[in-house]
Amino acid sequence: KEKVNVYLFGTDTCRHCADAKEYFGDLIETHEEYFNFIYLEVSKNQDNASLMTDVSDELSINVTAVPYIVIGKYSTVGFEDSKKEELKNKIEELYESNDYEDIVDKIIKDKKYDVTSTDSNSGMVTMVLILVVIVSLFVFFIKPNKK
Repeated sequence: KEKVNVYLFGTDTCRHCADAKEYFGDLIETHEEYFNFIYLEVSKNQDNASLMTDVSDELSINVTAVPYIVIGKYSTVGFEDSKKEELKNKIEELYESNDYEDIVDKIIKDKKYDVTSTDSNSGMVTMVLILVVIVSLFVFFIKPNKK
């Protein structure tokens, strides 16, 4: 069976987006065979933002906030504990269904978007590495002369 793709359009500063990412991260541990989780940051990537608009237009949903979660042709705006069971059931239902269509993937291919799925920690890791390099260079080049 083909896994269902779960798309989360969000921003790294959105608390509800972080909650949704944590939920799907936990859910994939018990439902790995059912779905792939794809996080698309929309405030730093214009293609991701345009894709979110195109997907919401295709599904006739007016999206004015994140997180925006899309599974097949199902979508929902926002995330709270009360949505967890509904989202899990939708993943299982579409996985078992014979008419699952990945609308997001179709739009990506049709419009040739260069979307980037990111992990919110990747930016932090990059910043830490840059800081380590700068400090190392500073220590190496500015160390006191010993005679």
